[in-house]
Amino acid sequence: MYKNNKDLIGNLIKFGKKQGFVIDIKNDDIKAAFIPIKPERKIIDKNIILIGERAGLTDPLTQEGIFYSLYSAKIGAQAIYDNDVLEYKKVLKPVLKSLKKASFYRKIFFTKL
Repeated sequence: MYKNNKDLIGNLIKFGKKQGFVIDIKNDDIKAAFIPIKPERKIIDKNIILIGERAGLTDPLTQEGIFYSLYSAKIGAQAIYDNDVLEYKKVLKPVLKSLKKASFYRKIFFTKL
C-alpha cells in the first residue's frame, strides 16, 4: 500500500545494499507511478474506452497487468471495429468479477495482524 510518509528511495538503497549493489542516485533521478489495483467503475465514457492499468485491470495480489492490458486492448479494438462498445464491458465483466474477488483476498493476505 502506498504511504506518503515512507522513504521509498531510502528503502530502495537499503534493499540494493542487502543484494550487494551500490545505488548511487539523487532523489530527483527516480520517477515512478502508482499502480492502480482496483478496477475503475467506469471503463467506458462516451467515446473513450479505458484499457489495461488505466482501467485498473491489475491483479491485486501479484500486481501483474500485462495480460490484462493486452486482453483489454484486443477486446476494445474488436468492440470499436464492431461499433459496439457495450460489448467491451460485457466481455470484461468476468475479468472484473475475478479482480474484485482477488481484491478481497489481497486484504486478507496483506493485512498486518
